[in-house]
Amino acid sequence: VATSEGIGSIARCLEKSKLELSALVNNAGLIEPIAKVADVSIDQWRRLLEVNVTSVVALTQRLMPALRKNRACVVNVSSEAAGISLHGWSAYCSSKAALNMLTMTMAIEEPGITMLAIGPGTVDTEMHHLIRNSKEGAMNPRRPRNAQAALFGGKTAAAPKEISGRFYPWDAPEIAEYLE
Repeated sequence: VATSEGIGSIARCLEKSKLELSALVNNAGLIEPIAKVADVSIDQWRRLLEVNVTSVVALTQRLMPALRKNRACVVNVSSEAAGISLHGWSAYCSSKAALNMLTMTMAIEEPGITMLAIGPGTVDTEMHHLIRNSKEGAMNPRRPRNAQAALFGGKTAAAPKEISGRFYPWDAPEIAEYLE
């Protein structure tokens, strides 16, 4: 999803399917580089921002006509790391903070679309294997790998405008009824 070709492919698949787009879940994300700011590779930093932030803008833009038409819901997968500083995680934390601000801004710019940023919590994924194996920190997953899929089921599309434009951790009571 971080390339024009990938985004075009997604859009063409949706157009061919003739399905109504009721929700978009932007879930692509990178954790690396895990390094102090003084030591981080700028090329890796740019790649992370390309995947974690710019691809969200590009895909949402490309699908905007359908999102508007269907008064859809956009879920940007964020992280509680957006609001805290973690040693060695400057790129990741910054990208998720940017994603939260993007979600808030899009909610104002596109009032007919519900925009949510949701932090799925610590889930046993490949990303968390990288974290546990890095020298900069370790986390123990609170939920199994398949738990994240349940956060973004069919009910998410029904999320009301009243909760739009904000970040919610996965267990926030405001979104509980819209998650499976």
